[in-house]
Amino acid sequence: MPATNSEFSGLSMKAQLLVDTVLAIWMERGTGEMSARSIGSAAGFSPSALYYHFDDIERLYEAAQERAVAMGQSWCDAKLAMLDEACGADAPSADALGPVLAGLIDDFCTQERMTAFAWRECQMLAGRSARFATLSERWDAIWRHFWQQVCAHFDMADKAELCRHFFDGESGLHLMRWNRAADRASLDEMAAAWVGWLMGELPRHAPWRRSLMARAIGSGGLDKPDGLRLDIARAAAALLADGGVGAITHRAVAAATGLTLGVVSHNCRRTDDLLRLAYGEVYRSLTSEREEMSDRDGPSVAPVSDLPARLQLRAIDELILAVARGRTDAALTLQLRYLRGITSRQALLDRVALRGEAFDLLAAVYSSAMMGVLRSSGCQPEDDASPVVSAVSDQLLSLLPRAL
Repeated sequence: MPATNSEFSGLSMKAQLLVDTVLAIWMERGTGEMSARSIGSAAGFSPSALYYHFDDIERLYEAAQERAVAMGQSWCDAKLAMLDEACGADAPSADALGPVLAGLIDDFCTQERMTAFAWRECQMLAGRSARFATLSERWDAIWRHFWQQVCAHFDMADKAELCRHFFDGESGLHLMRWNRAADRASLDEMAAAWVGWLMGELPRHAPWRRSLMARAIGSGGLDKPDGLRLDIARAAAALLADGGVGAITHRAVAAATGLTLGVVSHNCRRTDDLLRLAYGEVYRSLTSEREEMSDRDGPSVAPVSDLPARLQLRAIDELILAVARGRTDAALTLQLRYLRGITSRQALLDRVALRGEAFDLLAAVYSSAMMGVLRSSGCQPEDDASPVVSAVSDQLLSLLPRAL
């Protein structure tokens, strides 16, 4: 069972402060950038205080996650109580789920932002260490129950698991802030299109999303590095996927590229320079067709698109969280939210005849749902996860109207 508020209050005051400090830092940067020294400094303690109250830094992360799970459960309980009161004994029509879904995503990403970042960080931790798998499963259990209860109000209990996946994918993207009113308007359209899909209806008109997509296209992309810097970017992106932000060092990039430490340091003087290259490489893999290999002589570093699917997803999530935390070029927020779905469009091209604006909307909705199921299966062995992902995809496609 997740830690309760009473269990949290059972910790000493210093231990509670350390837990709260970790939760606050997760809104600003990832676990890979944290250390006993930085946490202690932010809490006003020496690094030794952490080891006095917790066996190791991972145990502190576990305690912070236990606290976050309890906060997430409290949010779910409060929202279910409000929904129970609003609906009463009469079940609303199924299409009324759309506005509720959009409202829940928006509320969680704005009013419960600390909890939202903690959940995302748990997914990242569990993907890299089995130690956090149980905590990730607790999060899944909370969301599974929550969406079962929400969907039951709209006589769509059989679609609860699909809604859980969509909530996962779309809420991750809604953490990125570009324009409050426009982002919310587009979210409403996405939620309506999603519920329409579940009901077997054609995709709806989405003027906000169409406008924002056109604006993102017009804003241009990031400058593409070439030669040595392209290999450095690809190596940094692979390190980001495999080990998180903390894995990106000049020495690690040099080893991955076969370049000398001096060459890497000359091209990227600071770690932040390496991070920017890594984020740019991941972004281009999401919004562009497969890039050409480096032009320099000798072996080149493979692009992100050549990484295993699980590592690609981790790299994408690292990028999304960096954008949501304001750690990257602000232009990426608009582009990443509204130009995503390249892979989804390719997956749908052979399955549906629909094209144009409605097809773009369909691909974006499909992308959110599939991101959610990929994250949910992230702790499973690859051989076990692949059939689950395929089954969800097939289920979604089977719900589309035959006219498509």
